Amino acid sequence: MKRQKLIIFLLVFVFLLSAMSACQKEESKTNFKEHWEGSYYGFWLFDRETMTGVFEDLDANWYDCCALIKFNANDTADLTIWDEDMPFSDPISEVKLKFEENPESESGTAVSVDGYFFDDIIEEGQWRLNFELINDIKQLLFDDHHSSKDLEMDYQVLLRPWGVRWTDYEEQHPEDLPYYYDDWYLPLLEKGVKEAPENIAEVEEESKTDISKTNFKEHWEGSYYGFWLFDQDTVKGVFEDLSANWYDCCALIKFNADDTADLTIWDEDMPFSDPISEVKLRFEDNPADEFGTAVSVDGYFFDDIIEEGQWRLNFELINDIKQLLFNDHHSSKDLEMDYEVLLRPWGVRWTDYEEQYPEELPYYYDDWYLPLLEKGVKEAPEAIGEE
Repeated sequence: MKRQKLIIFLLVFVFLLSAMSACQKEESKTNFKEHWEGSYYGFWLFDRETMTGVFEDLDANWYDCCALIKFNANDTADLTIWDEDMPFSDPISEVKLKFEENPESESGTAVSVDGYFFDDIIEEGQWRLNFELINDIKQLLFDDHHSSKDLEMDYQVLLRPWGVRWTDYEEQHPEDLPYYYDDWYLPLLEKGVKEAPENIAEVEEESKTDISKTNFKEHWEGSYYGFWLFDQDTVKGVFEDLSANWYDCCALIKFNADDTADLTIWDEDMPFSDPISEVKLRFEDNPADEFGTAVSVDGYFFDDIIEEGQWRLNFELINDIKQLLFNDHHSSKDLEMDYEVLLRPWGVRWTDYEEQYPEELPYYYDDWYLPLLEKGVKEAPEAIGEE
């Protein structure tokens, strides 16, 4: 019997060691999506000395381009590259990527699975892409040889995340900046455009034909961080015994094909998978606000129904920081309270609070939010306080 117990003990011990080892391995796994997914801007060029074929009569060999890396459910991603002549709908390149751990890079390595660049096939492993840091700016720089019946050339592609200023180029190599950098890219950043448009350098033309229509998706879609609180003087019901009335929260606004959007809010106790609020939004032009107004269609906040028009959300600019601040009254069988929600886009530092109201910063701001920003995390994680 003692021998049987010893064997059982050893088996349990081995199982626990295996589980701990698996957890350690899981913890060390790179979150490739956080590092790679998103829009990019840059340029591609070809070497005139190696080029023969259909590009021989081109005046220029250097073209602005944008790119989008979008992850799939199986952890591969689709890379799409388009340039000033060939838009997103007819791109110069589409390549499926897989990702590998890389001990020399916290972002890992992206490896081509299949795809094309112009009319040349990109094969498994032909592209191996790694970020490099140039003056703290993430950059993808890769080159290859294009070979097809109609075109031979050596080419190079340089991409940087959409939204960053190329301060090193501005100061040291202004003549090497992308052609549309000053007149198209920077003005879009100043307007708060968060994703690369599907057509390069066509903003003016679009504004002539549709000058009054707000691009709500560019202004609203994305992740947010902040807090929600309830008024302890008005609370009745299940929250009466809570010691705190102030909770960190994150939010995601995701647009649908019909130009409505889904707003999801989760807090430190209720993660994205079981959020405190889900509300469908529609959008209206607002002559007093360039961002427009978001209006609730239906949804809930905790166990209270949010009805059509109950929420009307507008951004305010606080020291050049976009902010959503709204309040309402919650009324249900188990809970009555006045509440307030404050949200700012994920990725911005709350410098005004840091300097003037440090005691009112969200609880996890210093120990969780700022470290994630330093790691380059672009979207709010699905659980607050965890990486």
